[in-house]
Amino acid sequence: MLKRIRHKRHASNSWADTPQSSVDSCGSISSTSSRKRGDRRDVRPGAPQEPNEYNFNFKRRGLFLLINNKNFARETHQQPREGSDVDAERLEERFQDLGFDVRRFDDVTRSKMATLMYDVLQREPAGSRGGDAAASVNTNRIPVEADFLFAYSTVPGYFSWRNNQEGSWFIQALCIVLENYGTKMELLHMLTHVNRIVAYEFASCSDKEFTDYMKQMPCLVSMLTRYVHFRPKKQDIR
Repeated sequence: MLKRIRHKRHASNSWADTPQSSVDSCGSISSTSSRKRGDRRDVRPGAPQEPNEYNFNFKRRGLFLLINNKNFARETHQQPREGSDVDAERLEERFQDLGFDVRRFDDVTRSKMATLMYDVLQREPAGSRGGDAAASVNTNRIPVEADFLFAYSTVPGYFSWRNNQEGSWFIQALCIVLENYGTKMELLHMLTHVNRIVAYEFASCSDKEFTDYMKQMPCLVSMLTRYVHFRPKKQDIR
């Protein structure tokens, strides 16, 4: 939900400037730190002070936290997720190849999962959102929801299919794309390719008519503000 922020008006009935930005009469956003009075230039994405890509060129590219829940408590009456281990092993391999620190946890309860996430947030250094945290102090305020990407294996309300021997359709497709294009293609482009593979190349095979020849469509929700490339690391980084 969007919240409307009200500013006090001057006697001239113009909007009061905030420390970082102001809203002019035609609704465009302009930076007060880089403009003079009467200068109505808009801030454009890709300006020199705002790189177009997140910076992953570090010795430790990032943390890949992998939670693989295959077995469940008896009282849940949930059958084991056969094929889940195959997914986990493939993801480990792909993201290790991309330079991530992969940490895998199997059969994690809800309470343990919450504790695990809290511990990771406490121990890991804060992300720099596209640059060196120590060298890129940015006074521009951004929404707290920025710089997240959610990739769902299927749209809400539909099955997410998994093969007992080969693993889930979505992870199969994801790992194929990462293996072939992981260092060459932008992340959202890769995930679009994953969408196509799952949608076109997979169909269920079942002895029950209502679950036979079913299809699946992955779903992406992006709040990214830059492009994501896992380019090969430079040799001189520390």
